[in-house]
Order: sequence, then structure tokens, then C-alpha cells
Amino acid sequence: MMRIADLTPFADWWARNVEEAYDHVKEVYCSGWDAAAKALRSKKIIPWLQMQSPATDVSDYPGTIPGMTALDHAATGLAFWHGITDTAIVTTRADMVEEIFPPLLDRAPPGMSIIGGIQTGTVLPGCNPYVPTKWDFADLTAWQRIGEIVKRIHSLTGQPVLLDNESSLKPYHEGYKQISIPRLTLALQGVAVDGVVPTWWSLPQILPDVSYFPQRRVATADLLRTVARGLLGAIFVAAHTTRKPYWRDDNLKVSLREEMRSIIGQDRIVERINVAPYGIDEGHRYTPMQAVREIYGLALGGEDAYDGLDSPVVIWPGSRDWLPVAEQWAT
Repeated sequence: MMRIADLTPFADWWARNVEEAYDHVKEVYCSGWDAAAKALRSKKIIPWLQMQSPATDVSDYPGTIPGMTALDHAATGLAFWHGITDTAIVTTRADMVEEIFPPLLDRAPPGMSIIGGIQTGTVLPGCNPYVPTKWDFADLTAWQRIGEIVKRIHSLTGQPVLLDNESSLKPYHEGYKQISIPRLTLALQGVAVDGVVPTWWSLPQILPDVSYFPQRRVATADLLRTVARGLLGAIFVAAHTTRKPYWRDDNLKVSLREEMRSIIGQDRIVERINVAPYGIDEGHRYTPMQAVREIYGLALGGEDAYDGLDSPVVIWPGSRDWLPVAEQWAT
């Protein structure tokens, strides 16, 4: 009988943690092991780290040593991850681009590509509680500045640039702020450098209606459509599988995925999964077993998984667990 460990480049890790998923995977996701092997070999894992300042002492994080800085922490994790992937995402504040990316690139393993990025909330007005300005996701000047940063990061990394909009879109998703779609369409011209610099976007994506925002699904679909049209080369990192409790309704998850695919196409979507270290089951992140099963589904297709073997999966372990997750997955 062929084992999971024989199918993947994650051999030792998978063998230790995933043997019990054998029958589940075989019965649910594929008609034979030839298809499974092809899918698992083609599924690319991209870990994502968010860091704020390279000099921050992170020696209280799991797996670190006394005096370890955030830069040391990031570089050590990249060395682990390089055992199973050649690409990682690192995002930071807009004012930390020069402090983080040149030294991190110098310390990255040979052949390891870095998709750099920023939190747009560190540029867009109204997102910084210490700078009291009016919130405006469609601010023209801010998006021009973001466009300049995008080009600078790309000049350093040679890779696409990720724009993390989680904090900047929070007031909109919570229903107490609105976005002018015509103004945003104009503002996005400031970052429309797709012919030269492809961008990845973490949000927008289509979100379900909630009591405090009963039209959120329609509104977020319009926002997604606006960004997709304004930035024709953009890739969207979707969080349909990110937090387990959020997606209790599998039919809703499938419906939202299908609507997103109908608007922008499968080739512009990358799924993201939040993962926890082995032995931790806190509810809002996937355990290694659950994450692996989700990745199998995303690799092999199925009614609640994306088709397409070329689409990577973004893994988000959180900054604190960057090292233990990297070590468990890659060694």
C-alpha cells in the first residue's frame, strides 16, 4: 500500500502526523493514488510572516533563544521553510520597508524568493489610532504613496508585492464606514503598475451578510469587482478556509467561493489557511491534521475546494508561532 509519506516532499512530517488521514483522503478527494500523487507534488506552500521592526526582541516567542531579534526570527524560519518551498511572504509597516527587506534578503536561503508587502493601514488615513485623521480607504494621495512603496519593494525582491488590507478595511467590514467606489476606482490608478509590478491582495473578498451590515455580501462583491478591474494583474489571497468557527456553514463557504470565482476567475485566487503548531487546538486556527486535510482538498478538488493544481496555498502561522510551525512542517 502506498503511504502518504511516499507522495509528498514533506515525507517525515506527513508520516508522523497524517497517516490517519489516509482513508479519508483516498475516499473523499480522489479516485486513485496517481491523481493524489500528482496533486500533492504540485501544491505549493507559501508561508506568511508579518513583522513590525527588525530589531524587536522576540525571545519570548516559542522556539527562540535569548536576545533573538525579529530579523533573526524571520531568517531562521525561512531556513526551515526552504526545505519544502522556495517562496515566502513577509509583510510589514510602510515605514519599515528599508529596514527589513534588504537585510532579510541578504539572509534568506539561496533560491528563496520573498513576496514582500505592507499593511495598507499604515498609509491610508484613519487606520492609525495614534494619528487622528478621517478614515478613507479611497484616499488618492495615500494610494499614490502605496504605489511608490509597491515599486520600491518590487525593486528589492523582484517578486509580486502583497497589500494587506485587513486593518484598513475593518471599519468597512464592520458596517460603520462606507467606500466611494468611483473615488476608489480613480485612486487605484496610483498603484496600477501591474504591467511592471504584479500585486497580491489580502482582502477584499466576498463576505457574508451580518446583522450589523445586512448588505455586506453585495457591497464586498462590488469592492472586489472594483479592485479586480482596476488592477488587472492582481491576485487575491482569499480566507475562505482561514478560521474554522467563522465558516460553520459549508454551503455558505462554497457559495461565496463560487461567487468570487465567477467575478475574477480561479486563476486570480490563492487560498490562505491559519495554522497552529502541533499539539495546540485553540479553535480559531487549524491543527496540523486539519490543515493537511484542507490542503488535500484544495489540491485535489471537490465540491468545497478549488480546482486547479497550480494554485498555491498560503500558510499563516502567526508571528509568535512562525518557528515551531516552520520546524514541524519542514523537518
